[in-house]
Amino acid sequence: QCHIGIHHIGILARFISTTQISTMNPDMALDDIVKASRQPTKRRNGAGRSNEARTAGRVKSGGRSAGKRVAKTAGRAAGKSTRSTESRPDFVPKARAFPGHSHLNGASLDDIAAADDSQRTLKVSKETNVKKLAGSIKYIVGVAGSPPTALAGGPSAVNQAVKAIAIARADLCDDEDEPADILVQPTFDGKSVRCALEMTRVKPIADEMDTEDFLVKGTSDPHKVAGAIAARLREGDRIGILAKGDDAVFKTVQSLAVARRYLEDDEIDVKFAPRFVNLEDDEGTPSTYVHFAVLGRRPRR
Repeated sequence: QCHIGIHHIGILARFISTTQISTMNPDMALDDIVKASRQPTKRRNGAGRSNEARTAGRVKSGGRSAGKRVAKTAGRAAGKSTRSTESRPDFVPKARAFPGHSHLNGASLDDIAAADDSQRTLKVSKETNVKKLAGSIKYIVGVAGSPPTALAGGPSAVNQAVKAIAIARADLCDDEDEPADILVQPTFDGKSVRCALEMTRVKPIADEMDTEDFLVKGTSDPHKVAGAIAARLREGDRIGILAKGDDAVFKTVQSLAVARRYLEDDEIDVKFAPRFVNLEDDEGTPSTYVHFAVLGRRPRR
């Protein structure tokens, strides 16, 4: 198994440093999608020295809070927009290009849910409300039977998207009638910070933490982290990654996208499932991290 330096979670605070990474085209806030607004899209412009990712080593859970979901219901009414284009004959959604996907600007959630896979997308910005985004993901799953793709640009927007998916996962898994789960596949637009987080609905998966989970920080080198991920997945292992903060979450998603390229010849695809975990350091100070359960999927023969 491949390790990248083992450190105790008790001194985690020393490892987490942030690198200023500019954002690009965060685009339309989700609040406007929920309201099926016709207002013009607001755009914000914006574009690390990286160290090795380190394993979390011994994870101190404090006994009570490790692995506990802190994300609860996103709100039953969130995202339940039923406004349709039928009452607006002059409405022609404008599709905005994204790698492999396009977004129907100004469309309602029902319009998005009814679109094909390439246009069933939600734009995410750094100002997106994660609970409303989670509610929209669940709403589209309920209407279309499958989740959308989240389109985000830059560390803050990607972090918001990952947190919303973690909330949606928790709620879908807790559904007593038909529990479900979400796996995510990241793809970047070349060398830009624009990322498509393509979601797939699956049966609930096991995503327990492990003492050999990786710890990724904002200065980690995505290529080195990706190499460690690829080595573990080639051995058939499941991997867990811990990250906290915009840059660390962004570097984790980058690493998983690079690992997908490293594993193309092995015919192993990389997907992840995020959730929140509460950990305590040696002084008993609680902190919330995103835990990425990483799975390597081979094609069925």
